[in-house]
Parts: sequence; C-alpha cells; structure tokens
Amino acid sequence: MDISTIGIIASLLVSVITLATLLVKFGEFKERVNHFAEEFKKIDSKFDKIDGKFDKIDGKFDRIDAELKQLRNDLADLKVNVANIGAVVGTHDNILQKKYTSYDPSNCKNSPRRLTKMGQQILADSNGRKFLEDNKKMLFERMEMGLMKSRYDVEQNAYKAILSIMNDDVFIPIKDFIYESSLYTTDDGDKTEVDMPMMCNVLAIELRDLYLKEVFEPKQTQRPTPLRMG
Repeated sequence: MDISTIGIIASLLVSVITLATLLVKFGEFKERVNHFAEEFKKIDSKFDKIDGKFDKIDGKFDRIDAELKQLRNDLADLKVNVANIGAVVGTHDNILQKKYTSYDPSNCKNSPRRLTKMGQQILADSNGRKFLEDNKKMLFERMEMGLMKSRYDVEQNAYKAILSIMNDDVFIPIKDFIYESSLYTTDDGDKTEVDMPMMCNVLAIELRDLYLKEVFEPKQTQRPTPLRMG
C-alpha cells in the first residue's frame, strides 16, 4: 500500500470521525431542542392556567359588580318602603288622634261604647259583619299580639287590629264603600259623611263584641274561683 493510498484512507477516516462527531453533536442538539420544547410546553401550560385563573377572577368581579348593583337597587327599594311605612304610620297616627279628639256620631259611650243607629246602618251598608267574619282569624291574631287582660284591652286592640290591615288588599272593599257612600243622618238629625276614622270605629266596635263573645267571655267563665282567706 503506497503512501497516497494511506493518505486517502486516513482522510476518509478523519471524515468519518468528523461526521460521527457531528452526528453525535446533532443528536445532543436535537435532544436539547426537544427538552426546551417540553419546557416551553410546561411554561405555556402554566400561562394557560394563569389565564384561567384570571378568567375566574374576572367572573368573580362580574358577579360582585352584579351583586353591588342589586344591593343598590335593594337599598333604593328600602328607602321607598321606609317612606311608605312612614306615610302609613303618619296616617295611623292621624286617625288615632282623630279617634280621641273628634266627635264621632257612629258610636256613643253607653257603658260600654255602642254603635248608634247611624253606626249600625254604616255597618250594614258596608257589609262590615261579613268583612269581619271573613277576616276574623287574622284579626283575632292581630288583637292577641297586644295585652288582653281586660275588656278595655280588647276594645283598644280591636281598633289597632283594624288599623293594621287598613292598607292591605282585604280592606279595599271597605275603602270603596267609604269613597262611594252618601251622607248619613246622625241621631241628632245632622248630615255627615263616612270617613276612615269613623269606619274604623264602626268595624272595631263590632270586632270587639265578636271577640268578647267568642274568645274572652268563655275564658272568663272557665277561670277557677279564687279561694278567700280567713
């Protein structure tokens, strides 16, 4: 084997070694590229999770914003309701004041207070007895929310019970009667109109008698006679 042949073989061997070395380096490079690709995938996945968390946070802020809007609406409604309650309380106070300071020809103090002929006529014309009978259970419950130890308590709580439903739907027929009613003649021969305090008085006196008859008086007869000492 001559020197030229040996040179060619040596050159080929160097080329092969160089190629092998390059292939190894390329493999290592490719492996690093794949490693970096996997790392980027993990990073990208983490960003996706972070985006998802931000979406959830945005959703929570949207819900909080909606709840705050609802709260503002509720507060506005509450202000309206408080104003309405104030108006109702004012109306009740005016009626109570008129009850105790004004002359009412629908009833008279006759141990106890009774309806006059005019009061009885108003009760009949307004279908007041049917109204009380239809709402008796509710009215009795309202009365029993107060002190009920005496007949006087029954009378006072009957009036308060009527006032408590004055703005309920069940009272609309009574209001319609007041609105449409004509003048009534008092026992003294005078003409007078039916107003809300008068109507409440008429219903309250009848309600008082109804409660006394059905609840209070039977309880009194069932009480044991107290023992006398001495």
